[in-house]
Amino acid sequence: MLIGSESFLWVLGVAALLFGLYKGVKNAIIYFTMEFAATNKRLIGKYGLISRHSLDLRLGKVESIFLEQNLLGRVLGFGTIVVCAAGTSNGFPYLGNAPAFRRQVSQLLDDIDEKGYVSQVPRAAYQSDEATGTAAD
Repeated sequence: MLIGSESFLWVLGVAALLFGLYKGVKNAIIYFTMEFAATNKRLIGKYGLISRHSLDLRLGKVESIFLEQNLLGRVLGFGTIVVCAAGTSNGFPYLGNAPAFRRQVSQLLDDIDEKGYVSQVPRAAYQSDEATGTAAD
């Protein structure tokens, strides 16, 4: 009985290791293929290597944008941005410096509400490294 129990624990350990490896590789692919930008007219995002997920929205169509961050995301500075528009929502996980991006898009949306348009993206526009995308003019 003891030998069978050790076998079971060994198989369980290997299965947990393989599952962790799968999740780690999947999340790394999402992180390193992420491109996200906010311009004065559009919100553009895409990620994926084999299966591609993309979003291209006019800022005037965006109803809300919110941030989901767990404890690890808060410590390491990443989060999931969820954009709601026309009754649908799109999530973009593992976006670096996600709070700054959310603030920037919120400011652009406020400008649209106040003025009806955005003449240009402010100089403090969201910018990040290649892994998470850059802000365009």
